[in-house]
Amino acid sequence: MRLRRRLGASPESPFQDLFGSPVKGNPEPRAPRPWLTRFLLPLGAVLIAALSFLTQNITLPAWAVRTAVVYLAVVIVVTLYDPAIQTYRCLVRRSQLSRLARFSRPRLEEAIVELKRLLSSDNASNVLYVVKETAQWDELRVSGPSPLYDAEHLESLRGWLSSFESRIVSYGRCEFASLCHELGTLINQYNRFCLIRHRALQEALTTGKLTDTHARYLKQQWNVHREGHAQFIRKWTELSMTINDRSAMRLCIDYYEALGTIE
Repeated sequence: MRLRRRLGASPESPFQDLFGSPVKGNPEPRAPRPWLTRFLLPLGAVLIAALSFLTQNITLPAWAVRTAVVYLAVVIVVTLYDPAIQTYRCLVRRSQLSRLARFSRPRLEEAIVELKRLLSSDNASNVLYVVKETAQWDELRVSGPSPLYDAEHLESLRGWLSSFESRIVSYGRCEFASLCHELGTLINQYNRFCLIRHRALQEALTTGKLTDTHARYLKQQWNVHREGHAQFIRKWTELSMTINDRSAMRLCIDYYEALGTIE
């Protein structure tokens, strides 16, 4: 709760204001056809008024009445065509999103579990553990506002991920788009965090800041543990592309810069 107040975000998503709003899937309503409003409807109004006046004074032939009825039927069909098509498409889209949400639920849950593991700095098999270790070396200690191991930023990402664990259990079609967008944005933030640390460590190695022992240790540990990160990003990218393709919308970020090795 303190985290939400400090970040000033809404109750629905404590990180939405920081990292972007959900994708809006509802298209803008179509404008009415110009020829319908300019010609067909005004002409129909004049025709009805004329028929009403004439039927009070003379007996109209059957063909005139049939013509008026056909004209009115055409006007009704043309007027209701667009709303009917839009309603049909909306129902089909809702059905598709519902099926996609059910299909994606176990895969989203799996992604959350894996990301939780990767965000844990106490897990010795991930990249962040290597970052945490190297940040304690004398050669890499930084006293500025953005240290190599930014514990506060990582805690924010973990707090954001915790909100998914409670929402993923009961989400439905209406929440599916926003959850996909948020999770993709969170993964992008985590990937960027690792990319920035990779550049900093590679620069320290290239400029000769590290001792030979630390340099060998960094190369070995980073290049081994980055494989888990790379595999997770690949699987999530494949799922994102599947979701985007089946929903016909870009609900998820489906491109992530690859985390390189340290040479």
